Order: sequence, then structure tokens, then C-alpha cells
Amino acid sequence: MLVNGHPKAFIELFELTHQPQPPPPSPDYVDPLSLIGEKQLTDPESLYPLAQHLEDAEMGERTGDHKKVYDAYVMIGRLFEDIKDFTQAMFYLMRGLAAADKSGEQAYVAEVNFYLGRVAWKLLDSAESIKRYELFIAIAKGLGDEEGIIQAAGNLLEAVKSAIVAKNKVGEGEAKYQLGKLHSRLHHPDIALSYQTDYLNFCCSVNDQVGEGKAHAAMAEVYELIGKHEDAIVHMESYLKVAEDTNLTTKRSTRLTSHIYLSTQAKAACKIGMLYQRHGDVQLAKKHFEDFFEMARELKDVKMQAVARINIGVVCSMAKVNAKPTSPKSK
Repeated sequence: MLVNGHPKAFIELFELTHQPQPPPPSPDYVDPLSLIGEKQLTDPESLYPLAQHLEDAEMGERTGDHKKVYDAYVMIGRLFEDIKDFTQAMFYLMRGLAAADKSGEQAYVAEVNFYLGRVAWKLLDSAESIKRYELFIAIAKGLGDEEGIIQAAGNLLEAVKSAIVAKNKVGEGEAKYQLGKLHSRLHHPDIALSYQTDYLNFCCSVNDQVGEGKAHAAMAEVYELIGKHEDAIVHMESYLKVAEDTNLTTKRSTRLTSHIYLSTQAKAACKIGMLYQRHGDVQLAKKHFEDFFEMARELKDVKMQAVARINIGVVCSMAKVNAKPTSPKSK
């Protein structure tokens, strides 16, 4: 490696091969690949590719070839995943993610987030695993990768199981929320509502008001998706109530925190106004748009104020169109 002019790759390879090996996996976790055969970093089938990939990464960094850097670091990450050094795998995959971002290729960003989700799950970090799979799915939808989305959904289910096995109630609750959002995007409303209902019940049991609001908002989205506007309105009203209560409890806290919750409350009022508008109730729509406008003024958000004015104008026009002319009185 030194003869070929790759000193950085040589130093990194030396450091990697002269450090303690990772401890064995926790006994309460069974890796589905563990029965295939244990691999070691010092095995020729691991060591030689590692050296080549490190050289490729160094050369790519020198020449500004982000794709070459991305390929090299992802391959190193997957190599460490194979030998069950998941911490090192995560480290190199994160380097791959940085290279993917620099390349501007969304397919690379999606792919490396999929691998990060898988490795995070093996590290028993359900929250990080869910986050990475969510990022992958969001990008994969735009790329039309239906097969990848289905596989990611299956892995998300495994992340939920991991959270349950670890008795991590918070992780389990968040996993159900994310799964509900996933099934909503996949147009599986019944499954989405089931997960969000479980998440709402959990949040109520631990007095997590922010989580309650998230659950209500997510359920409103599902009901709106399937055309059940009345149910959507009920949940958005509940979301607004939670947002109002949370904002009141944070008024004594930092100014920034209160600002964030007021902004959330304003957006909820706007959303409810839109739902009432679609449902044909222009008076209630106008009321919520006016509330939205007042909160936007308090926030000093010019863009929100403009949106509120437009929405108020639209529903006022609808009210005039829908108004029935009175018949002339007979003398």
C-alpha cells in the first residue's frame, strides 16, 4: 500500500488490525446470520478486500470522486457487518452517507440508509433503525423502488420486535407510530389506524402529551386519506386541544419552546379549517382560519399570515356563493 502511494489507507488498515476484537453479541439477541459461520477481520477473504477498499477511498478523496468514496466506504461497512463488528460497520456506513450526500445521488443516500437501519437493528438500537428505514422509504418512494420499500417494511417489523424483547416501552411506542405512518403511505389504512391507536393508548398511559398529539394528527391524515372527513376533524380537534394544553404548560418555560408549540397549534388550526372547508362547513372553517391568522400574528410569521388571509377570503367567497337569495316579500 505504501509502495502504491496510499499512506492514509495503510495507517488506517494497521489501526484496524491492531485493536481488540468486538465482544460477542448479547445472549438475548440472535443474529439470523450467526449460523452461517464466523468470519474474522484477519482472514484473507476479509483483509484483502478491506485493504483494496481503503485504497479506493483514499484515491476517491484525492480526486473528488464521491461515487468511488461512497462505494469504498459502503463495502467496508458491509464487510464489518459480516464479521459482526457492528460499531465499526456503523462508522464506515456513516462515512458512506457523507459521500452520498456530496454526490447528490438520492439512490446512494437511500441505499446507505437501508444498510444503516439494518446495522442499527443489530446494535439493538430500535429508534435509530426505525429512523434510517423511514429515511430510506421516503426516498425509495420517489425513486419507485417498491421492492426495497417492502423489504424495509419487513425490517421495521423486526425493529418493533427488538423493542418489545428489550422491554423498551418508549422505543416500542415510537416504532408503532412509525409503522403506522409507513402503512399510511403504503395505503393500508386499517393497519395504520391499528398501530396509531396502540401508540395513542401508550402515550395516554404515560401522560406523553406530545405523543398524543402526534397520534391524533397521524390518525386524522389516515381518515382524510380514505375520505372520512368527520373522523379526521375529530382527531384534528383533539390534536389542537393537546397543542393548546402543551403550549399553556410551556409558557413558563423558554420563549423558544413556547414559540414552537404555538407554531404547531397554528398549523393545526389551519389544517382543521381546511378539513371543515372540504366538509362544506364554511362557518367553522372561517373560525379556524381566523384563529390561525391571530396565532400567525402573535408569531410575527408573515408567510402564515398571508396563507390565513387567502384561506379566509376563499371561505368567505364560498359562503356568498352558497347563500340562498331571499324571496321578495309580498306587499
